[in-house]
Amino acid sequence: MLLSDWCGSDLKIEYDGIGGRAYEVTFTAPPANGSTVTISPLTRLVIDKDGYPAKAQDWNGNRVSYTGDGWKFENNSLILEPTAEKSYDFNSTDLNPHRVAVNCPVTVNSNATITNGIFLKEVTGSALNGVFLNVPTGCENSAKKITVSDNGKITALKMSGEATALDSAANELYVVGQPTGTLYVTLSSGKVREVQLPLTADLELQLNDPKPEPKPEPKPDPEPEASTYTLTVKGGTFTYNGSEAMTSASVPVDAEVKVTLNQSAVPEGMVFDLWAMDEASLLGNPAVTYNEESFTIPAGSVAKGSTVTVEAQYRDATIESEPSILGTAAIIGVAGAGTAVIVWQGYRIGMELYEKYFQPTPEETAAEQPAPEAPAAAAS
Repeated sequence: MLLSDWCGSDLKIEYDGIGGRAYEVTFTAPPANGSTVTISPLTRLVIDKDGYPAKAQDWNGNRVSYTGDGWKFENNSLILEPTAEKSYDFNSTDLNPHRVAVNCPVTVNSNATITNGIFLKEVTGSALNGVFLNVPTGCENSAKKITVSDNGKITALKMSGEATALDSAANELYVVGQPTGTLYVTLSSGKVREVQLPLTADLELQLNDPKPEPKPEPKPDPEPEASTYTLTVKGGTFTYNGSEAMTSASVPVDAEVKVTLNQSAVPEGMVFDLWAMDEASLLGNPAVTYNEESFTIPAGSVAKGSTVTVEAQYRDATIESEPSILGTAAIIGVAGAGTAVIVWQGYRIGMELYEKYFQPTPEETAAEQPAPEAPAAAAS
């Protein structure tokens, strides 16, 4: 564990620069609960949370040159120079506890290979795998480029650890070799895009999320189907609610309908007699004056979905109208192919019709009686 991760935030390691061997370390130790803490010089390479190798500073706070095991830090640059072949994964917790981006220039000798990591400054070497803010020399043709749409910028980067804000927003990144993991790229829009590594082609990140598809306008609920019935008038027309005269149409059940005789349709030598209709709800309705040239079908008297036919009936103009026989209680219907059927009430109506039209007169009865035979002559 690094001393900077163990103690308080007031750690200071200063190098006196005299003879190259004197260090002064000051810090506030956390409660150790009786444990023994050993502090020793660091020789292996460890990247601190600022993206630089963990090392001492001089009295003025400047980073000093430092030599470790197979690496050194001088002139503010990290140099990897192992004596044998060695790989460096700058995304591992052993080498990079905070897994931040490396924030100093790196030089890689022939024995060293970088296998992963994010590098914000120049990197020189041949065996490189990682994400680079500046394309390494010699990798221009093989590097895969990450750009941002709409002139957007890249403001911060991270892989599996803490995000590192860039000193200056960048226009592009470069992926070299075969790094692994997920790269999180913060854009100038504030959006964070995930990039799965490695890349097989250049990639453009969208600065902003696409606008959602507009939601379709809600369709209004369909108007409830009107309650209607079908009315056909033969030999006349009808109107309702101020409509034009018509002979057949769908009629609202709650509409009052006026039926009117078409005088021009009355056959020559005939006169209007009555209206025949096939709707049971109208038969016998005292409000339906079937024997008038105009009559009204009351609102609500016909059921929804019904089909009603009203047809004018005629009689010979020479036949006297006898409404008293049928009376106002007569009910008119239509059966079959327009055949008029008359149904009436009262047991006397049948007799009245018989007496009027079929019963022989006394004169006819007398004429039909055979003459009496003459009495036979008496024998003498």
